[in-house]
Amino acid sequence: MKQSWLWKHVESRVGDRVRRMMRGNETGVAMLMALIFVVILIVTTTLVASVLIAQFAPYRRNTQNAQAAVVAENGLQSGLSYLREAETGASSLLPSTTTDLSKASQDDEYTVDTTSSSGVKVVLNNASDTTSTTSTASTADYTTRNWTYSVTIQFYKDNPATTTSAAPLTEGQVRSGSDINYAAVTSRAYFDRYGSGRTTSVKPIRVMWAVYQFGVSSTTTTTTPSISGGGGGRLGMGFYAAAPFSTFGRETQPIWGNVAISSGTAADAVLSGEVAFSNAVNENTSHELNGSSVMNPANQTCMVATTRGDLNLNDNLSLNDIVNLSDPDPLPKEGSILLILPQAYVSGARDGKDVYTYTEQCQSGGAYKNLNNWVYWKDNSIRPTSRLDLCVTGVDIASSKMPARLEKCGNSYGPNNQSDYYTDPDHKAQIAEKADPKSLLNKYQKWVFYNGFINAGYLNDNVKKKSDYISQFKSKLTADQLSSFDSLPEASGYSLGGIQDSQSGDGDTKVQYLYLSNANNKLYADGGFSGGNISGFNPSFASGSYHYLMSSGWGHNDLTGTGWWDYGGATEDATASFGQAGESGRATNQLVSETSGYCLMATNDGNDAYSDTCYVGTGDWNPYCYVSEFVNKVGDKDTKQATGCATAIQETDANVGTARNRHNNHGLDAFPWKNDAVQYNEDPDGNGVPTTLWTWVGNDGNAVKKYYQFSEWSSSGRFTAPKLVDSEAAATHFTRYSSKASDQYKKGTLQTASGKCLTEIYPGDTINGTAAYPRKDGRTAVALVQCATAGTDYIVKDYRGRAIKSQIWNADVAFSSSGPSGGSGGTTTVVPGPTTAGSNGFIFTRELTRDGSI
Repeated sequence: MKQSWLWKHVESRVGDRVRRMMRGNETGVAMLMALIFVVILIVTTTLVASVLIAQFAPYRRNTQNAQAAVVAENGLQSGLSYLREAETGASSLLPSTTTDLSKASQDDEYTVDTTSSSGVKVVLNNASDTTSTTSTASTADYTTRNWTYSVTIQFYKDNPATTTSAAPLTEGQVRSGSDINYAAVTSRAYFDRYGSGRTTSVKPIRVMWAVYQFGVSSTTTTTTPSISGGGGGRLGMGFYAAAPFSTFGRETQPIWGNVAISSGTAADAVLSGEVAFSNAVNENTSHELNGSSVMNPANQTCMVATTRGDLNLNDNLSLNDIVNLSDPDPLPKEGSILLILPQAYVSGARDGKDVYTYTEQCQSGGAYKNLNNWVYWKDNSIRPTSRLDLCVTGVDIASSKMPARLEKCGNSYGPNNQSDYYTDPDHKAQIAEKADPKSLLNKYQKWVFYNGFINAGYLNDNVKKKSDYISQFKSKLTADQLSSFDSLPEASGYSLGGIQDSQSGDGDTKVQYLYLSNANNKLYADGGFSGGNISGFNPSFASGSYHYLMSSGWGHNDLTGTGWWDYGGATEDATASFGQAGESGRATNQLVSETSGYCLMATNDGNDAYSDTCYVGTGDWNPYCYVSEFVNKVGDKDTKQATGCATAIQETDANVGTARNRHNNHGLDAFPWKNDAVQYNEDPDGNGVPTTLWTWVGNDGNAVKKYYQFSEWSSSGRFTAPKLVDSEAAATHFTRYSSKASDQYKKGTLQTASGKCLTEIYPGDTINGTAAYPRKDGRTAVALVQCATAGTDYIVKDYRGRAIKSQIWNADVAFSSSGPSGGSGGTTTVVPGPTTAGSNGFIFTRELTRDGSI
């Protein structure tokens, strides 16, 4: 001890003083010095020990927390494995064993709890952790045998991470497979959970919560539409089919004409060679539409995808170089450009008149059918039927005009994907769409339709209130959505704030549209031809020449001088939309013909009705409802409201638009309401329900309910056009049969008590072999015609002799072999493959408090 540093230090400091006190008594000195030494040693040891103990406690807790995190994550992985196995069909989503927490025999086994009032639960009550092997601090206490976890799984229709009102599904809903889109997994980590017996459980150390998204089966596609004789619609209407309301399109050819089909030609045969006009005409010839007239192929177009996706836009390649059936994979590609061709081209002259030949690349049933058939799908995307995972894509908000291309499709949003897309007052689905970097909207692949295709997004990058719109939108996002907001186009004002114009003092909203390039400068011409404006083609358009489908840049004034927006554009330049109507249908208060993709609509005065291309909108952007912003620049000075333009669509009210939902004011009665808005009682089970068809007419909130009245078609006698009437008693009364009807001849029909069905009659159609078209203006007629039955079969046929689905409305009906076999844009039901794949892993994870709250 005397040799230690501490003793020597004590001796040097207090030794002499102690000896003087003890007067030389060395025995006493040694005893006192020893006591001082021991006291100092004890105090030092105590201080060091207290420091060590203080450091050990948080270290022990940190170790416990770290282990608990590993255990909770193991629970999440166990739940993920369960969901993956169930989704592949290896097991049911709900186990067969009922949960009993008192039974130790159920530990490490998934069971089902049906007693909860908050939805059915899949439960793994007490599973031993076998992967967390960390055991520091106390091997006796913290071995893996003392760590356990529990797992609870619940199922949802809506994403519970982004939808606060999302409710867990009930047992019945899960067992029926109804609306199972998401699963939430809760994992709790326990230490020595049942140390005092199974009747007493300690609180969990940590709680983890994660969301899994189920995938959409890639086998949901059915057969490709069997559309014969043209480029993608009812009668071969191409992307830019000429409008049926003008007398002439090309200088030497009328819109409508009599085209002879050689005797013995099969109904679905590919048309080739010279177009056989029954009576040739020129620009000086008056040609009135008659019951046998059909759309002139000289004034029709088709859209064809290139077989190469790597084209350099400066390449001067021939049509056969870029639409090449000898390609090892002669299908549309990622990056394919879209070409516009005439369905018939000038191939010579005879007797002073042009001779036209059918364009081979436009024959939808011919060799190029995988490149020229398209769907304007129910999520407002445009897809080639041979590659439904590709979508027509516009340029991004930072780019200038370029040819549109095909790219991988994004995720689908809309009333046909989320049932509350319009009816939810909080617009959660619309917010999720704008917050999703992979949505069709944010990939510039979603298109609305008014006289042509316009991007479903809009751009407010230079409006005065841009920062306010962005702040308001961000306040509605979850933390996970906010983390990626800066990478979204919405961060630049994309699709936020609604449509604005300079007269309101806020600034101009920019839009994008698809148009036809000019033949003289194919790549970069302004063009601006609204679909049906066939004058973009030279009369001498030759075989092998082509135009591009262009995507404009983003601007406000580009369309105002083209006739696209004005009333003339609505009646002269209307285009066919591939025989489909996008998202339009029952969910948007529109009545869509499955044959043509046209909507039933009435004139402003209500004295005439027919079917025509639908006014297709989405979210808070419907071009029909905002024409005044782009033409008249009337801004807030215009107080007119277009009935039917509200973005929150309800089935039971007048649907009057808001102050920003205004249409063009071309006189006292022009555009006072959305003419294709139609409501009716839907048949829920296929047994039929009584109904009329009605709409709301008026503006400024003074909408009046009107009813449709139809007349019967007759092979003799004058045709009486449909009209709107004030009285429900005077309306035509139907029995509505949905696609759930067991009788295939009733599916999707509206039938009167006398056995007549609401029927679309297009120029060139026949009924029982008689030319049936009853109008003179080219508008598609709508009348009551004998319903098809097993005994009468389908009596309405097109000019090629193909039975068509002209009596089916707001329904996808796949007929047996005895049913209609061609001529429409929906001969078979086409369902795109998965719009969103299964998440495979969790799409959202967070930690909860120990009691399970956020």
